[in-house]
Amino acid sequence: MSGARCKRLALVLLALAAHAQEGNATSSIIPRAARFAYAAKRGLCWQFKDVALGAKPAQPFKNVSWWYNWGPAPFAEEKAMAQYAAKEGIEFVPMQWSKWSIADLDRYMASRPLGSRVLLGFNEPNHGWDQGHLTAKEAAAFWKSHMQPVADRQLYGLRLGSPAAAPCGSSDCIEKDPFKWWDDFFKACKGCRVDFMATHYYACSTSGLKSYLEKVRSKYKRPVWLTEFACPSNAGTASKRAQINQDYFAAAARWMDGKDWIERYAWFAISVKDFKWLDGASMWDWTKAKMLPLGKLYNGQRYSSKAPLPGVHPAALAPWVATGKNTPRPSAAVPGRSVTGWWQLPSPASARIEPTPGLPDWSDACGACAAVTSVEALPLGLQDRCRLECGFWSRREAAAVRRSLRELAHRAAEEAAGGAAGGTAAPPRRLLGA
Repeated sequence: MSGARCKRLALVLLALAAHAQEGNATSSIIPRAARFAYAAKRGLCWQFKDVALGAKPAQPFKNVSWWYNWGPAPFAEEKAMAQYAAKEGIEFVPMQWSKWSIADLDRYMASRPLGSRVLLGFNEPNHGWDQGHLTAKEAAAFWKSHMQPVADRQLYGLRLGSPAAAPCGSSDCIEKDPFKWWDDFFKACKGCRVDFMATHYYACSTSGLKSYLEKVRSKYKRPVWLTEFACPSNAGTASKRAQINQDYFAAAARWMDGKDWIERYAWFAISVKDFKWLDGASMWDWTKAKMLPLGKLYNGQRYSSKAPLPGVHPAALAPWVATGKNTPRPSAAVPGRSVTGWWQLPSPASARIEPTPGLPDWSDACGACAAVTSVEALPLGLQDRCRLECGFWSRREAAAVRRSLRELAHRAAEEAAGGAAGGTAAPPRRLLGA
């Protein structure tokens, strides 16, 4: 560990000790994952709403620091998971999934789990109706009317993650190219606060992933969270696909762990038993209630590299580090500065990015994937490149996602808003503490 990093860690520990003496129990507890700096980046994305399973699938994951369920608060059925996470110091990160129930965001944040200091923006807003489905102008309007005002409240002081646009290859996309959607969003949302970029990437090429994330970083000059990623391999046997995912994750994590501008990432998902297009990406075996090799890798392996590891920026530990109560409120901050209310640490936004040698520009390499109605309209070889390198899903895969648990967040939001248009209002799914 470098001298500068040791000094930074010492300052963090001193700040924690000082804050503990002030009687603030929230910040005096360092989560177990924070002791392993590389693990401070890793999180779990899942909905633990099966009462029989409770938090069991997550319990073996000791070296993660955060989790989210695509919603603004844990569901009532997730009480076991919320209790387990609180005990282990695993931060819950709320998300406003789309425009549905956004009027209730303030109430949800008032009852958010202790320690939540981040709010994630809309989920894949450039995708079809199975996801966030918002034009850039719509998203900007909701950002100004709800997202930023709620995050700016002195009571909350939340960091804001961007709308999580992602490559989209099906015919019902609002905008296939995430960079075009983000450009339109920032143009319509001048002066808006976005503290870091959030996005997803489903591909099997580490060079494609690197090229994509480096473009996100260099174009928008903000830290990056990769809140969903996996390899949609359809090669060979089930064991072969599992090995491909392990190799892909190991290479991707080795690279991401060494980049301090990549603050956090989350593999999708704990189990992908219902997603045939992601066969091989599971970390947990539901039938045998045991950790799979990929889960063990995600939970426990530390990687060797020529670059100093891990490259964890202090902002990644911000929920557990107090630096005083006189820091500027988020509304007074420079866009892109990492702000967490009373917790404020320097942002790597101004740090120079060093491109990975030999990587092409992502838009140059993948632009053809976004230029057609659907990736299925491309020749088979180009389809594979768009899927496995550039992260564009086909219509078939998008249909599979509609049946995924992520759709439940969409349904729950509609129910909370009074049911689908023309139908009978369904009882809202209860959120923990709401």
